[in-house]
Amino acid sequence: MNRWTVLSRTAERGGEAKWHCRCDCGTERVIGGARLRKGLTKSCGCYKSEVTTARSTKHGHATNGISPTYHSWAGMTARCTNPKHKDFHRYGGRGIQVCEAWQTFAGFVADMGEKPKGMTLERLDYNDHYRPGNCRWATHKEQARNKSNNRLMELNGQTKTLAEWVDVTGMNRGTLSDRILNGWTDKEALTTPVRQV
Repeated sequence: MNRWTVLSRTAERGGEAKWHCRCDCGTERVIGGARLRKGLTKSCGCYKSEVTTARSTKHGHATNGISPTYHSWAGMTARCTNPKHKDFHRYGGRGIQVCEAWQTFAGFVADMGEKPKGMTLERLDYNDHYRPGNCRWATHKEQARNKSNNRLMELNGQTKTLAEWVDVTGMNRGTLSDRILNGWTDKEALTTPVRQV
């Protein structure tokens, strides 16, 4: 994980180019080109410090390296605060933030508890922030159903995703999708019996 961003070339000493760099944490240093090219320096020391702190913290989440709970917290934080993160444009880049209480791992664990096996961190409203009341531990299936591109359908005052209605009705997903694409109302699509061939 390289946290350095090269800002400018500063000088050349002893035949080696020196570069003015900024770490993701904001620390700035002049670093030799060879060290950067060979990957001998990846941060100002903040990354190593974070890993060491996580491993030595007494919360029980870092006994054998970084725990899944810490990993989820760190991923959430990076997506919202680090413009270099591959998914930043979908989170921090569009204004999604981490609430003040969750800026620390301890605050996050106090509200969310340990990550259950097989679960992921999900925001109930994907346009809202990471905060208590908008997040839960969810299965991959539950999280997939909460994406912004899901088709919501309503029947008798109940709103569910198309995938959830497939589970409820036992109807074939392709049949239900075709009905919607052909302009059927939600009620027609969900209640019209499927013709048996």
